[in-house]
Amino acid sequence: SVSRIAWELSTSFLANPDLDVALEPHGFGGLAARDVPQGEALAQAMLHHPRQLDLTIRLCWPPDFQRPARGRLAVVFPWEYRGLPKHWVQQMRENVDEVWTPSQFVAGVLERAGMDPERIRVIPNGIDPEVFSPQGPIVDVSGARGFLFLFVGGAIARKGFDLLLDAYGEAFTAADDVSLMVKEFGSSSFYSHNSLLSATRRFVSGSRLPHLILNTETMNDATLAALYRRSNCLVHPYRGEGFGMTLVEAMACGKPV
Repeated sequence: SVSRIAWELSTSFLANPDLDVALEPHGFGGLAARDVPQGEALAQAMLHHPRQLDLTIRLCWPPDFQRPARGRLAVVFPWEYRGLPKHWVQQMRENVDEVWTPSQFVAGVLERAGMDPERIRVIPNGIDPEVFSPQGPIVDVSGARGFLFLFVGGAIARKGFDLLLDAYGEAFTAADDVSLMVKEFGSSSFYSHNSLLSATRRFVSGSRLPHLILNTETMNDATLAALYRRSNCLVHPYRGEGFGMTLVEAMACGKPV
């Protein structure tokens, strides 16, 4: 979700002839420019130095509240909890002109932490309706049974992955005409330290537990949309979620959540 929002912001700004845009990478790139839509333009923008710096927009994790050398600073800030680290609040007060957050919930958390409401902007996340819609291709899910539940995201406790597996195992058995597809990502990278993916090993052929399909392949948006259309229901028992874009994507494809 972080990379998708960053891509949408970056390509939109680059397409505006009234803006002089430079991009600054955060950490090391994981993909070649040719493997990213409009990747060459993004790569060129990382080599560009604007004549005048009026505004810096930061979207990275962990968040970076350091004041830029010139101009104003806006920090895009998704969050999942009811409290904030005190040193983050202090840095926001001292260095950040505006905090852009995707939900009213996070705006309330920031206000209760002492941020000036005038410096908080709620900018909801969006989806591309040309990609995520009820009409379009449907991907074939090999081995899927009659009713297909779908989970898309990191297999971690914050996203309720353990709750999902427990509930699925309690509600159904191997004799039921259902499948749960886990479209997982991050277990070998940014979620490697807290991934619960190994808990799926108990859902094996011959056990009494219901059918489960695991997919860890990289998917582009079009393939993901085709997977939403193939499913019957998206399941996400979040404990906390900063973006929740899969919920909107699935509903845009006409699926209940």
